[in-house]
Amino acid sequence: GVPLMLTGIRTADVASTAKPARASLTDVYTQIYADLTIAEAKLTNAEPQFPFRANKAAAQTLFALVALYNKDYVKAKAMADLAITSHGSRLTTTATTVSGWRTAVHPESVFEVAFATAVENLGVNVSMQSSYTSNLAPGNTTVAGWGDLAASASLLADLGITYNGAFGVSSLSVNTRSADQRNLLFEAGSPGRGLVYIECTKFISKNGTQYLDNVPVLRVADLYLIRAEAQCADPASPTYSLANALTDLKKIKSSRITGYTGSADETADNAMGQTALFNEVLRQRRIEFAMEGHRFFDLKRLGRDMIKSPAYSDVPANDFRILPAIPQGDINLNPNLKQNFGY
Repeated sequence: GVPLMLTGIRTADVASTAKPARASLTDVYTQIYADLTIAEAKLTNAEPQFPFRANKAAAQTLFALVALYNKDYVKAKAMADLAITSHGSRLTTTATTVSGWRTAVHPESVFEVAFATAVENLGVNVSMQSSYTSNLAPGNTTVAGWGDLAASASLLADLGITYNGAFGVSSLSVNTRSADQRNLLFEAGSPGRGLVYIECTKFISKNGTQYLDNVPVLRVADLYLIRAEAQCADPASPTYSLANALTDLKKIKSSRITGYTGSADETADNAMGQTALFNEVLRQRRIEFAMEGHRFFDLKRLGRDMIKSPAYSDVPANDFRILPAIPQGDINLNPNLKQNFGY
């Protein structure tokens, strides 16, 4: 847990004597639940073109995600149900999966961070566009960014992409793609940087200005996958229903994979047991939210190892490096803080 500072500090004297200990994990979740309960009750829903404003569905979606992390599957499903009722129809389709990332506001956004004016431009060094791709647009060899964060071989396999060449050479290119439309959001980077990788193009200048992109934080797709996981993760949960979890999973796959309905893949999905279905929900989370910041936390909350081989050594779930150290200066100022294990 973290220190819970629930009272404002107005003077330097009070600040200098405030040395809170880390609260328990239970207490932290209790406070988050309380805050989100108030927010959900007070907020109303924003118009679709304004998802960058706090709104009821955003509070419900965040509540569902927090509850999922807490393995509180009843609350996770209940909040997801509410948000799906109001926003579920905004789920994009196989025809609009890619184009949704090219509009000024993502049609699935329940909440997003908007960059509206030139002074908010984060620039080539730290913007989402530049971090993820060196291209201006798919297939464009003009250098427009760094492309520091590229897809791994295992992610490309899950996306259904094969490629010619090897990572880190100038001749790498996409060879074949599966019918999953999400893989069209990944392209070989610009050879202008010298080394070519397969890069994510989700954040390419949606506002028409380089490095000035809106960033979806909570999307409708997350709601269906939260609810699917809440219904298949724990056979002892009141929410447990493999049939309902499968329905939500298929909702996502049929909206992303051309020809999925009635295919051999759907038939195989229909035959999945609890373990296979749970793992497929997690795999779809990996594919759906690739480069959106979910994967690390999904592995961490479930106690799963981080598989980095063959390029790097795998990181076990209990490795102390999973959590960084609390800065020593903070420990020195507040002896009540307990350092993370391993440091």
